[in-house]
Formats: sequence, C-alpha cells, structure tokens
Amino acid sequence: MNLSEFLNEQFDADQIEIQDFTPAPEDWYMLMIDKSSIKPTKTGGKMLVLEMKIVAGDHENKRVTENLNLVNTNDEAVRIAKETLAKLCKAVDVKRPTDTAQLHNKPFFGYLIVGSYSKVGEDGKSVEKKKNELKKIMSVEQFQEQAAKNRTEEAAGSKSDAFKTPSWMAK
Repeated sequence: MNLSEFLNEQFDADQIEIQDFTPAPEDWYMLMIDKSSIKPTKTGGKMLVLEMKIVAGDHENKRVTENLNLVNTNDEAVRIAKETLAKLCKAVDVKRPTDTAQLHNKPFFGYLIVGSYSKVGEDGKSVEKKKNELKKIMSVEQFQEQAAKNRTEEAAGSKSDAFKTPSWMAK
C-alpha cells in the first residue's frame, strides 16, 4: 500500500512528537487541570476524570490523570473522591463549582507519587503499569508560603522534613 497516497501527504517520522508515558519522579509539581469528563465505572457508578499537566520544571507538559469515584456503592471511595475534589477546589479558589470547566487552567501544586496498576494486555495477560498519583494538594499561595518558611528554617539551621522544596525549584 502506498502510504503517501493513503495519508494524502508524505509521512515523516521525524516530524512526529513521541509522547513519554513514564511517570514523573515523586515530588511537588505545579499542575493545571485542562480537561474533565464524567465516565461510567465498571460497577455502574460514575467517576469524574480530571486530566492535568505539569506546567513548570523538568517534567513540564507531562500528563497526569486523577479519577474521582463520586458515584459509587463503596462509601469510602466516594468520601475520598469528595475530599480530593474539595482540596482541588480550595487550591484553585473555586469553592462551589457548578461545572468542572471552572477548575480548568488554574495552577495549583500537587505532590505526585509513582503508583502502579494492573492492565490486561492484548494477549490476555495482566501487565503492571506505573502512573503518577496525586497525594497532596496546595494552592500556589500556600505552596509559596511553605517554601519561604522552609528557606527561613534552612537559613536558621533548623530545617523540617515535613516539607521539602521540589528538586526542580532548587536549581
């Protein structure tokens, strides 16, 4: 088959940006939600899917997805989802959203860890994959205050391990 005829253009592999799905290392990152949708869960519930990207540092433009099980038969899953949504809303100063788009394009800081999940491959075998998971959330202002406090403590020689300045900011 003639690929150029099929595509109506000359294909040039050098012109295609290859996405890197390797998770970012565990650290604080400035993030921004840029897409959201509601999807059904396998158990008949509904989850809010928040797609975000890292907007600063070495891993800028790397994508992170957070699934919030807001309608679920598991009360604990719903509690965790609502708590995470509340933290996100407070971090971007949208306390009573009526539409998920109100959370879009507003920066906040998130502490990402590397988690794993199983996915069934085309061969029917389970494959373990790695992904980032959002574990802590702060507004930009809260983060800046904490970072300033951390620098003051470091200068005084009494640094706390509770908060570490992200490696990408220390450069």
